[in-house]
Order: sequence, then C-alpha cells, then structure tokens
Amino acid sequence: MDNMNEYIKKHTVKDAKNVLVIATGGTVEGVGESGRQSGYRSGEYGAERLINALGNGLPNIIVWQYLSKDSCDITLEDEAELARIIDSVTDENISGIVVLHGTDTLEEAAYLHDLVLNTSKPVVFTGSMRPVTALSYDGEENIASAVRLAASDEAKGMGVLVCFSSAIISARNCTKVNKFRVSAFDGGEHGLLGYVRDEDIIIYSKPLKPHTFSVPFTYDMCTRHSVGIVDFYMGCDTKLLKTALSSYDAVVINGAGACNMSEAFLREIIKSGKIAVASSRVVNGVYLKDERLSDVIPTELSAVKARLLLQLALCITKEKKKIEEIFGRY
Repeated sequence: MDNMNEYIKKHTVKDAKNVLVIATGGTVEGVGESGRQSGYRSGEYGAERLINALGNGLPNIIVWQYLSKDSCDITLEDEAELARIIDSVTDENISGIVVLHGTDTLEEAAYLHDLVLNTSKPVVFTGSMRPVTALSYDGEENIASAVRLAASDEAKGMGVLVCFSSAIISARNCTKVNKFRVSAFDGGEHGLLGYVRDEDIIIYSKPLKPHTFSVPFTYDMCTRHSVGIVDFYMGCDTKLLKTALSSYDAVVINGAGACNMSEAFLREIIKSGKIAVASSRVVNGVYLKDERLSDVIPTELSAVKARLLLQLALCITKEKKKIEEIFGRY
C-alpha cells in the first residue's frame, strides 16, 4: 500500500480532478477472438491499456492493477485486502475511486464494501458484459461514466455505487438481472439513483440505509465467521441443511415466496440452535412479519448479500434479536 500511495503522488495532477482506478480483472479486461463475445480469458488485457484508450475529456486517471482474476475466483480475503487498500487512500487530491470488477460477483462485492469501508471518498464499481476484443465493447463507456461519477460532487456521501450502462445504482439494491445484455444491472423496485451521460451526472434519489463510515463493521471482520447458503425448493430434503448447520457458524436459507421454507427446515434450524437468516429467491417485495418464521431472521436482501451481512453481524453479537436489528438497519 505504501508503494501504491507513492505511485499516486507521482501521477497526481494538482488543481485537477484525480480518480484512482483499481483493477481486479474480469470481463472488462477480458481478451478473446476478435469480434466474438464468447470464449474469452478474463483479466488479461490490463487496465492501463484500457484507460489509455479512453481519450481526453476525463478527469486525470491513476491506475492500480490489484488483481487480474475472474470474479468467480475472487475470495473474501481478496475483497478484505481491496477494502484495506481503498481505506489507505487518504490523499486529498484523489476525488474518488473506481473499482473494475467482474460482473458475476460484482453486486455482492459492492455491497460488502458499502458495509466495511471507512472512507468518505466516492467509490464506484463497474465492469463490462463483453470482453475488450468483442464487437461493441461496453467497458469503455462504463469506465468513463464511473470515473466521471467518482469525481463528481454529486456522488459524495452516497456510499458505494454501481455505475453500469449509464445507470447509477446503490450497492445495497444493485442486482444482476441479465446474463447476457449490456444493461445487466438494475435496482429492482428500489429503482435507480440516477444516470450518467457524458459530463452530466443526474441524481434524483439517495440511499437511506447507513453505509461506509457510518456503520460499525470493518474489513478485518470479513473472514472471522463462516456462513453457508442453503436453497429451499419444492420437495427438497434436509440433508444439505443438516450439513450446513453442522459445518458453518450460521446459515442463510434461500427460501420461496416471502422467505418461506418447510416445517422440516424450521425444525432442523431450531434443533441446531444456530442463527439462520431467511432470504428469498423472489427478487422484489418486502418481508412482512409472520409468526411462523419467528425462529429465523427474514430479510429482503438476496441470499448472497444476507450471507455477507450475517458474517459481519456475528462479529458484533451472537444474540438473535440484536442480529435481527442489524438486518433491519443495514
């Protein structure tokens, strides 16, 4: 990190907007057969070459290549170190930070950083759905928009944001909604926060939930506890649930409907004495209190995001009621 901060100082332009771009690999740095969208290799192109191709009219961009991985191979330890790196950037000349990340796990990574970062600088995640060598590569526009957003006054105090296909989305509400199209991310019923078009940053909504410097979590909490995710589906038995309850500190059930699961699932959870959070495979809608689920902690968060929050919450308390309050707050 000392090397990175020295590097930042050498490449900072005084009396100008400076944005640090931290690259982790992913499709946005992917390389494959010319003109094709499939069969590419993630993280091989290098962020420096991407930035050099963007041209003029942007804030001064400083690139730091942290990783060159497919996002499915990025670990919690990697993300904790990334958070440590971001928090170490205290140079007042850096207006904001952009993270280039693979899209497969971008939504959960952005939310994790929204919970553990202690920086007041804007942090914006982006990536691409097509590799550099594909026709109509979408990475250039996404990077340029994310850089402009990170450098803007409008992004200050909004926590971690995702900027993708011109849309601005809060990290908490961001969901990947399409496996293929370039407009792959959305905010669901919570909606978008705004748009980026060239130099124009249009914000018409702000996150209500506490984030970054206003939450009690830190990046060193990311790996202290293990939480497993178990899917509930029609006719499923409890074999995987029993294994998870015996193997992890706590579990998240990816349930049906309004966080529902079978009586057999509930009995196993009660018998184990473990903390269990009930999520749902249904993307939209909120959870309304149901006495039937009083032994678990229901949430409108997706299972992958609920897992991250539960791992952090266990560092604060092991009491179910207090963890339930944490889920209501964040």
